[in-house]
Amino acid sequence: MRRRRKIRIFIAVLVPFFCFISLLPASFADVAEDKKVYYIKTEDLPRNIAVLPPTFEEADQSYPFAENLIRATLENYLVGKGFSPKSFRHIKDAVKDSDPNKIPVEKLARDLNVDGIVAIHIYSVSNINVALLEYYKVDAEVRLFKADGRLLGKWRDKSSQRKLSVATSPIGAASMVVGLIVSSSGEAQLKNIIYDWAWKISNVLPGLPESSKIPQIIRVVTNIKDSFFKTDDKIAVALQGDKGLDVVFDIGEFKRSLKMIESDSGVYEGIYMVQPQDYARNQVLTIRASKPDGTKREWHETDHMINIDAIPPAPLKDIKASVTEEGIHISWTIPDTETSAIYIFRSDTPIEGFKKTAETKQLQYLDASVNDGATYYYRILGVDNVGNIGKPEETLAVTVPFFQEHVLSGEIFGTLIKGNYRVKESLMIPASKALVVEEGAKIEFEPGTMITLKGELTITGARMKGVEGNAWGGINASENSRLILRDSIIEYAQDGIRVNDASLIIKDTILQTGGSGIHIKSTMPFDIEGVQISKFEKGIVIESGIGKIVKSAIKENGTGIFIDSGDVKLESNNIYGNDVNIESAMQLALNGNYLGSMKEKDLRVKGEITVKTLLDLPFPDGKEMALDSKELEEKVARLKKEALEYFNNGNYGNAYEVLDKVLSLKDDKDAYIYMTFVLEQLGEDEKLEEILKRGIGIYSYEARLYQTYVRYLVGKGRTEDARRLIDKALVLNPGNPGLASLRDLIGDNGE
Repeated sequence: MRRRRKIRIFIAVLVPFFCFISLLPASFADVAEDKKVYYIKTEDLPRNIAVLPPTFEEADQSYPFAENLIRATLENYLVGKGFSPKSFRHIKDAVKDSDPNKIPVEKLARDLNVDGIVAIHIYSVSNINVALLEYYKVDAEVRLFKADGRLLGKWRDKSSQRKLSVATSPIGAASMVVGLIVSSSGEAQLKNIIYDWAWKISNVLPGLPESSKIPQIIRVVTNIKDSFFKTDDKIAVALQGDKGLDVVFDIGEFKRSLKMIESDSGVYEGIYMVQPQDYARNQVLTIRASKPDGTKREWHETDHMINIDAIPPAPLKDIKASVTEEGIHISWTIPDTETSAIYIFRSDTPIEGFKKTAETKQLQYLDASVNDGATYYYRILGVDNVGNIGKPEETLAVTVPFFQEHVLSGEIFGTLIKGNYRVKESLMIPASKALVVEEGAKIEFEPGTMITLKGELTITGARMKGVEGNAWGGINASENSRLILRDSIIEYAQDGIRVNDASLIIKDTILQTGGSGIHIKSTMPFDIEGVQISKFEKGIVIESGIGKIVKSAIKENGTGIFIDSGDVKLESNNIYGNDVNIESAMQLALNGNYLGSMKEKDLRVKGEITVKTLLDLPFPDGKEMALDSKELEEKVARLKKEALEYFNNGNYGNAYEVLDKVLSLKDDKDAYIYMTFVLEQLGEDEKLEEILKRGIGIYSYEARLYQTYVRYLVGKGRTEDARRLIDKALVLNPGNPGLASLRDLIGDNGE
């Protein structure tokens, strides 16, 4: 009995007075240099400490930021061990111009009014090449002193890693969450290694008893840089730590208590989007985490200050224009000192279609690429050194007068150079011949005249219209001909372009006013991009054809687009303000177009058309969003319920059709999972593998999809593919018991 009591007394004395510090197993980094285990009385541990700037074994100027980053990162981790470090500014003010590492510990502790001193010695900070692979390395030692000068312990460790585009250490999860933060720059790579070194050192350093209650912060990743953030830039922060924390971040005194969301277990992310007129200089990022019981912890990022400048330069003044045969001359004055350059934007319409045509530091600009009789619209904007673009005070409209005219008729080929032309009899380009219309050509057509194309016609930067606004016949491209049209204008044509089994390419062209803008009946491919079509009875008619219509504006027509048959891709278009925006006699799925509304009933579409996503604003400013999310979600929920009923009743064919419709409306995780069950029952192996690949590509963390795919691969004898897939799944879903058991069943050799 006495012996038992002595043992209990010994344990009771030992526990509160000693901290046992054990080394963590190494991950991808080198094994620690100093493996000695220190036994330190809890009462000997200092609370108020000063972390000194590092000393170097040898001078290394490759990474001048490393010294401050190593000290600041270690200091952040020491806070998590229960220590209270003095600010670095306090240390500098106390020692004045002296080197604190050369002052005796006792005197330094007294001057700084601290209980202990933390000294850092860096043996090397470098990047090295081994077998043509670039590695980054940190080798440093930390020493902990009592205020009376006693050395309590020293810990040395190394970290190294091959250069990668994302963090691969156990503490790198946060950098994968906020993808825009990830960088392969040397500074970002070395910063990752310094974090890993400090994390390892902090895990072998003794901690104060209260440290077990402090919220744990493992890793912080940001996209903060030396340059300024401007309007619409994102200041992004990610943190990995304890689960269930309340985490906010401050941008100095500029913005405080910005909420961070727990996007994954123990991983938090927060974003501040810079707003117009925001301005801040040298702000420190501070992250504040608290547990439900109220215990708190702060983390300060000091390797870079946050600088924001979202104030655009003032609008330019005294913008004037004059026209000569050389072109349009534009001049302006600059009212401030912030403007560093001038951007010139030009369009053929006053509202949209503006493209940057020039950049200058001068106070004038000559636009020589203009056509007689055309009207051009300009926006002249100042730009500052940060990249903020000023707002235009007004849009400048300039009309170019006519200078000369040439008559055209009959058969034609060769080249039409810049100039004014009048067509009095219809033109015909013979088979095996080609006509090139160069930039600056302006062609007016007498009523009833047209162009018949049997060979090849290339038009760049031209303007074609009926005389005095009268109707003309347009361009008729017949069998096996080829029409290429770029940066041009076609007006007042009864049928602007009619294609019959001909090849068609149209880029950045305006068609307006007439019967139909573009009429296609062809087995040859067509490509329509950046086209503006307005004021036609029918903007685009596709009787048959294979091709795409992208980044185009089709508005103010009777019917914007009519499709009878074919294979047509519609994407990133602005199709609105028509009596009927799109009409289709065939099944058509739409993604990523602007139709003037986000509500299904207001889209002005007719026929078998499924609208999956829309742009909420005209391209290019719009963001792709699901059609009226509430209405869409209700529809998807109804269809999933219907599919589940079919499945439970063994009617797998109908279940497949309904789920296929769900996935045509919206990517839905449950629908992908149900679909794999249905396809397994139907024995549709090719479709099953395709749907599994699609589902995993979208829901890369969904373990059930990986489990189904692994079982499928094993069943097909593709065990090596199954092993690689399950290894990938375990990286994304560590600790998932279902995946782990599958991995054990497959084995290392995939057997």
